[in-house]
Amino acid sequence: MAGTIRWNFIVGAVSFVLTFLLSLGSNVWLTTLLRSLYSFAILFIVTFGFRFIMGLLLSAGGSAINETAAAPVEGSAPNKNLGQHLDLTTPDETVQEAADGADREEAEFAPLLPTKLVTRKQPDTEQSVRALRQMSEE
Repeated sequence: MAGTIRWNFIVGAVSFVLTFLLSLGSNVWLTTLLRSLYSFAILFIVTFGFRFIMGLLLSAGGSAINETAAAPVEGSAPNKNLGQHLDLTTPDETVQEAADGADREEAEFAPLLPTKLVTRKQPDTEQSVRALRQMSEE
């Protein structure tokens, strides 16, 4: 994080004083005090988020410069900025194949061959009519 917690207290105190002074004329002193405390707490927490983002931006800018420096030699001390930057780029497929050490042969396309749908033999219409008449008589 960039800075110290002192910045959180400074920003919170300024918001407390401004809220207190601007709200005192139109509210009761207890309501004014409560709203000022809310203002202090909210801006105190928001300042943490702002300091965190600033710390990320500052460390990302510094690590990008350090990455362009010469590569460390085996046996030398580890880079203190190691692990501070996340590279989200994806390598090319040709580089990936070379890194695997084996040539991947693409399998030929084989379409899915589902089983054929079979229709059932249609019952005799005369038999269907007789069954319907028998059921309606019951």
